[in-house]
Amino acid sequence: MVGKYWESDGEPYGWWLGVIAGIDKNDFYIRWPDEPLKPALKIERKHVALLHPAFDVTREWEKRR
Repeated sequence: MVGKYWESDGEPYGWWLGVIAGIDKNDFYIRWPDEPLKPALKIERKHVALLHPAFDVTREWEKRR
């Protein structure tokens, strides 16, 4: 999945690959794969999107390393 990320001043910074760590009524708790020690962030459902099934997350992750 991808989640929207904001700067500390509230400006949107973009959409990033994330891992769902939990689900609440109207929110998701997500972690960023490249920051595994940071606590999960609570993000509203409207700021989360599913990746297309053809997108190969493993390949993209390996390209970034």
